[in-house]
Amino acid sequence: MDLLKRKWGGEYKHCRNLGLQSIATKYLAPTDTKGARVKAVACGGESFTDAWDYADDAKINHDRAALNLVQKLGWLDGSPLKLHGGTTPTGYVYVLAHWGAV
Repeated sequence: MDLLKRKWGGEYKHCRNLGLQSIATKYLAPTDTKGARVKAVACGGESFTDAWDYADDAKINHDRAALNLVQKLGWLDGSPLKLHGGTTPTGYVYVLAHWGAV
């Protein structure tokens, strides 16, 4: 069973049992009432939506949303871990790891 297969906005079926979580970010296009945004979602279901900053490029906007979610959840409080990410077809995905960790 592919643990990473899920619907956007849902949660990974076995994520909480693993004790590790990734963060996926996705660009949300502007609507009639809201400007462009980036939504960061942890596989446990927690999320943070950040306004798109047109002064920054896409990577910085996605990085900021993921980091804001990490800070909201307190995952880096006193931790030596760093947030690492990369692109996917629908946005970016991030994990917390030591630099150079395998």
